[in-house]
Amino acid sequence: MNMTTSETEMQTRVWQAALAGLLHDVGKFSQRAGIGKSETWDKEARAQIKYAHALYSFDFLHEFVPEKWRADLSGVAYHHHPRNLSERWIQIADWLSSAERISGDVEDSDANKPILRSVFSRVELNGKRTEKASFWQLERLDVNNQAQLFPSETPNENWRDNYSQLWKEFIADCEQKGITADSALSPTAYIENLLGVLQEFTWSMPSAYWKNVPDVSLYDHLRTTAAIATCIAADARDAEWCDAVANKQAREVALLVVGDFSGIQKFIYTLTSSGAAKSLRARSFYLQLLSEIVALNLLEALGVPLTNLIYVGGGKFYVLAPVKAREALPTLAQQLTDKLMATHQGALGLTLEWTTVHSNEFERFNEVYDRLGKNLSRKKRQPFAQASTSELAKQIGMPLTQGGAPEKVCAVTGDDWDLDEERFEREGECKTQFVWSLEELGRALPNATHLILRRVPNAATERPHDWQEALRQFGFDVTLTQGEKHTANDKDGIVRVWHIDPQAPKKVSQFRSGLNTAQVVFTEHPLAKLTPRNKRGEVLTFDELAENAQGIKRWGVLRMDVDNLGELFRMGLGKEASISRVSSLSFGLRLFFEGWLPRVADEDKEMKDKLYLQYSGGDDLFVVGAWDALPKFAKRVRESFREFTGHNPSFGISGGIVIVESKFPLYQAAQLAEDAEHKAKHSRGEEKDAIAFLDDATDWKTFETTMNNANELAGWRRANQVPASFLQTIMSLRAQIKQAEARALRARKDKPRYGRWMWMAAYQLKRVEDAVKRDHPEIKERIKQIQSTFLVPGDASKEWGRAARWAQYLSRGGE
Repeated sequence: MNMTTSETEMQTRVWQAALAGLLHDVGKFSQRAGIGKSETWDKEARAQIKYAHALYSFDFLHEFVPEKWRADLSGVAYHHHPRNLSERWIQIADWLSSAERISGDVEDSDANKPILRSVFSRVELNGKRTEKASFWQLERLDVNNQAQLFPSETPNENWRDNYSQLWKEFIADCEQKGITADSALSPTAYIENLLGVLQEFTWSMPSAYWKNVPDVSLYDHLRTTAAIATCIAADARDAEWCDAVANKQAREVALLVVGDFSGIQKFIYTLTSSGAAKSLRARSFYLQLLSEIVALNLLEALGVPLTNLIYVGGGKFYVLAPVKAREALPTLAQQLTDKLMATHQGALGLTLEWTTVHSNEFERFNEVYDRLGKNLSRKKRQPFAQASTSELAKQIGMPLTQGGAPEKVCAVTGDDWDLDEERFEREGECKTQFVWSLEELGRALPNATHLILRRVPNAATERPHDWQEALRQFGFDVTLTQGEKHTANDKDGIVRVWHIDPQAPKKVSQFRSGLNTAQVVFTEHPLAKLTPRNKRGEVLTFDELAENAQGIKRWGVLRMDVDNLGELFRMGLGKEASISRVSSLSFGLRLFFEGWLPRVADEDKEMKDKLYLQYSGGDDLFVVGAWDALPKFAKRVRESFREFTGHNPSFGISGGIVIVESKFPLYQAAQLAEDAEHKAKHSRGEEKDAIAFLDDATDWKTFETTMNNANELAGWRRANQVPASFLQTIMSLRAQIKQAEARALRARKDKPRYGRWMWMAAYQLKRVEDAVKRDHPEIKERIKQIQSTFLVPGDASKEWGRAARWAQYLSRGGE
């Protein structure tokens, strides 16, 4: 589509503002690294530029930005003392992005060091907070290295050396990715590459630290400044508007747009368990990719760069858009909804909602998110309301099935459309071509190291035969690779290369040379991968997972998510919840769930080979695995999350585990796990931070004790050190207490303090003790301790009842 002169001018203003926003404070990096300035910092320079870091930023501009762009990027140096309108746009964007900057803790010596405090240590919810601050490590982003990724209570004392080393690596990375003065990259490709490099190197650097609480990263400040600046530039704000904002008068600045996908649970989980494992992770990955591609479609249609994609994950994305986009958004919402409906016949939907952000709201951006969330909830009550009547009529009029032989339906989804007849004859499995393509994707994902996205003309909208065809309908051709050289001749288009396996070499130069294009964008985009495979490299089926379980042969599902997430964002940051600080909190959670979480199982190969990480992102996870591995994994996730958040009591995480038989439908197991998670979250009142397992919900400390006791009991039983009836005896005694308590509750009486279980415990457990051989006095003593919990009033026996049931599952064989 050919743009008008005014549209071309607007696009130029937008990318110039985005680039100036990304670079306006990059000089803080080189200044802290001790890299010399080319200009003299004297009285005249101070009068013109005001702060030394702006002069350092100006140096970067001249050394690493093409000369033809520099004249229009003067806001990089002069945003503190603007001389023209474009420089004022950067100044105001800088102000609004850094609305969180308040004085505090200036007497703390660490506050005067350029070390980034973890934003998690700032959060306070319901009066709960951590007493000790924690600090991010001043390192290049590496999600594989816990020592570098996790905050520490000890601030880095060698920060000068770290900054110096990081600057050298930063410059080398810029040059490798085409961020140079002689760059042949387009503005879009240059900005996206720069954004990726800034994330990798400035994620753990404070934006400001002198006389300020340094808990917002330079990366989050730069990207939000760029996003705000593009909105101001796109709307071509005049001097009067700038004066009003400078004088604290409320003015419209941007729109916060949310895209929310519906039908995700059904798309992923409504599968037969026999065929689910082969495509389960692929379905989640496809939806993740679809979310990002739809978001890219929206950015392109609105004419704003990637800096304005504030968040994407969990079937949702947020975009900061110009106010003028208000006119285009209803049409764009209809177009995207229609396309998604035509591609997936209503199985997946999209709701687009937006709210206006005023200049006085950037210091409490959490309230903007809250308002938008409420608007979205109302809008979602009318699914497909944004679709056109013609597309709705078309889909409603389409038959649900093609009809024909009832035995010829997809073994995974139950559909009878687009079945692969040839493959059915050859392999004896009846599946749709789309399902076959997802299974092939599922086989490719564990070994894939990179993903390549090429912009192509939108394919005709129709029911796709495979997942790649579906994405081409949104204008992107997607290819997975294992790092091999990839060729293409898109000289005028952008080719995005995502490095999805952090443990694999990046191979930036190889991809740039192989793709034969100057428009390569290379970014770190970790994909949470944890996939159990057999010796042939095939993904294990759920039946095979069950066979690998210790004790009873079952598989299970674990679901976990962060407690009170909405309240954490809405109230946890107090009155200083700026867009930058909210972005830092969101980015921190993504680092844990999308980057680190797959590494939690690395230390235990046996456990790792039993787990299938179906999804991890945003603030939650979904795991399928051999039932015995799920409790251990859940415990490690919680311990790791507590450490990552600096043991702040405001952050809890709850989970639910269910155990099911081999042929149990996945969608029912997923629902049961969700119900168990809900039970855990409501088992302790407002405390939450709990786990539900074997139909019982407990706090994590009790859960760990029960796990240890269960392993101890199961060990005795497997070694035949206690009679076969021992575990059943404990469970029977505990059942008697529960029955007595239930009767008392119905009669509105207090819990019974005494009952027949006491004399039965005295007799039966004494017999068990006597049956234990003399050379195991420690077991005899332990049985006495168990017996004592049944002989006194109280809930002490409850824990042993849980442990006995767990141990029974662990010690059964071949069932």
